[in-house]
Amino acid sequence: MDSSSSRSFYKDLPPLQPGGGMLDIAQHHVIPDDWCVVIVDIVNSTKAIEAGKYKDVNMISASSITAVLNATGREEIAYIFGGDGATLLVPAALAYDVAAALYGTRLMSEDIFNLEMRAGIIFVEKLRELNAPVRVAKIEVAPGVYQATLSGDGVTLAEKMVKDKEEGAKHDITALFPKHALAAKPPDYKGLQCRWQPLYARNGVDLSIIVQARQGDDTQKAALYAEMLGNIEELCGPAASWKPVSAGQLTLGNTPAALATESKVQTHGQGRKAYLKYLWDTVLMSNVGKLIFQTGLKAGTLDGKTYKKSMESHNDYIKFDNTLRLVMDVSQDMETSLRHYFDILVSQGKIFYGIHSAPSALMTCIIFDYASQHFHFIDGSDGGYALAAKQLKQQMKDVTQGIAG
Repeated sequence: MDSSSSRSFYKDLPPLQPGGGMLDIAQHHVIPDDWCVVIVDIVNSTKAIEAGKYKDVNMISASSITAVLNATGREEIAYIFGGDGATLLVPAALAYDVAAALYGTRLMSEDIFNLEMRAGIIFVEKLRELNAPVRVAKIEVAPGVYQATLSGDGVTLAEKMVKDKEEGAKHDITALFPKHALAAKPPDYKGLQCRWQPLYARNGVDLSIIVQARQGDDTQKAALYAEMLGNIEELCGPAASWKPVSAGQLTLGNTPAALATESKVQTHGQGRKAYLKYLWDTVLMSNVGKLIFQTGLKAGTLDGKTYKKSMESHNDYIKFDNTLRLVMDVSQDMETSLRHYFDILVSQGKIFYGIHSAPSALMTCIIFDYASQHFHFIDGSDGGYALAAKQLKQQMKDVTQGIAG
């Protein structure tokens, strides 16, 4: 594959429809050697979340994706939002642009939120040498709107390599490029928005669920995940009934307190005057937005009649990155049934899992175009995926020590 075709590899992938394609390994494509896996992780995110900073953690993760999208032309890369981090696939030719975007985001994270952001780049060629493939498929969740799904041991290995203290230092963005070169290209957060109020559960609780299969090769594990999704629908009904986003739940925040975080990120390093102007403009736009939604009017590409409804599909409530992740709005009885079902699979040695229960879900948005190019990251409130991952890791530790499973 020549460099030009390789650079557009993800853009040129044939899109798959939601559902089976996400877990159909036969339809996943091996990443070219001249691409790389980018791992973003909020250091000590669990402690930060337990201290009440879960919204900040989500915002940093979404900021990192937005900055990379803007640095790479928006459409050439694949990405997965993890709540307390992100995984991205990018052409190696854009590694400097990506590293610069993440370096600036790291500085922003420290300055605004007092949180350390880890960012490392692993080249796919290196993963191939370690016999750890990385595959990707492109799911069309709405017309012209795509969500990546990832598979292969290389996804998990890249994360381990970046998070390892000694190994991670070799792959950190500042080990690949000098700091002065990275600082020369500040990040661009155009499109990043955080204006919606928490989405309070319609059915009772919002669950953030992470499941890792333990047995078999990638194809066998994918079959188990597919079987689990079928059983989840038997226990909780079709996805439409437990999706965490519905038009009726959506309420715009329109006060300075609700919009301060976005304003701080967007004006980082520009001074207080720029911050106050952005905040005032955003408060004004949010109030106008509320009027547009109430009246069904149009303003530019924003259609008050259709935009909220489109958000029901333009989001990542279910995703796969070698691990199955879901945010579900269910009843407490359904939560009990799900936990019982997963416990059975653990006792059979088939999976590890973590579940975090909360009264609401959070939504952080990337909006380049209100008509079609908008996508919304979903996580449970009060810790979501990060605290579910903590449970999963503890379960893995317990099984290893012979305590359970």
